[in-house]
Amino acid sequence: MREINSIVDGSNVAFFRRNPSGKPMMQNLLMMMEYLEKKKLTLRFSYEIIVDASLKYQIDDKATLSEEIKKGKILECPSRMKADTFIMEYYNADPKTTIIISNDNYKDEGFVAENGWSLCKFMIIGQKVIIPAFNAAETRVSGSVNNQMTSNEVPADGL
Repeated sequence: MREINSIVDGSNVAFFRRNPSGKPMMQNLLMMMEYLEKKKLTLRFSYEIIVDASLKYQIDDKATLSEEIKKGKILECPSRMKADTFIMEYYNADPKTTIIISNDNYKDEGFVAENGWSLCKFMIIGQKVIIPAFNAAETRVSGSVNNQMTSNEVPADGL
């Protein structure tokens, strides 16, 4: 099984739920990071989180975002550039083993999925991140599911 390389649209994650003032939430990014770190225990998986440079002016917890960028846990794209451009470049470098975690469809960037699981949608419900494609992949890797797969699943033998 090959390693799954993932690029996370961090700005999209931050904006998924907003605080009462309407600002994107750093907590969303922290929950996604925690979720992905746990997935690394059961899947051969690596990830990068990239955010737009403008997020630092919009997010509810600027200090924590700055700290995570300094630690290298979150990558900030250069100013006046969209993170989507870098996300697409990363994906296009190795589309067979790369997934994008985002609720964006990247139509403006001309995105064409290599397969049905190249773009993984997510939700944050309460304090829980849910990415159905990862849950399906984890189940297949553990061998507790039959051979049928949905289009959202990451094939255990393909990655």
